[in-house]
Amino acid sequence: MSLFDKLRDKLGKKKGELQQKAAEKAAEVAVEQGKQAAKAAARRARDKLEEAIFGDEEEPEPPAPKSKRKAPPKPEPAPTSEELRAQAAARRAQAAKDKAKLDKQVDDELAALKKKLGKK
Repeated sequence: MSLFDKLRDKLGKKKGELQQKAAEKAAEVAVEQGKQAAKAAARRARDKLEEAIFGDEEEPEPPAPKSKRKAPPKPEPAPTSEELRAQAAARRAQAAKDKAKLDKQVDDELAALKKKLGKK
């Protein structure tokens, strides 16, 4: 083997190792983010259960953050079952309206094609 072949092989191995390390690091980051998301979901579920069981209680304000960053906005409350049903009914009605419109367009195009073929 020549010198360039040896260098190319070494660089190829090094590149493979770096790619493997990057993939491992990305996997670790993904797992960590998943853990954080699961913990946050569990906290929100716990808070909702406590509120449902014990009612509305005044929560003490958390201490102000030391940094100048603003806290992220709180998520909107989950919609009630009536709101969900109304949204689902509206989606179904819109889907039916869209399907009817599409069917009419297809029928119109088909009629135009039949008319065109009939003229020839």
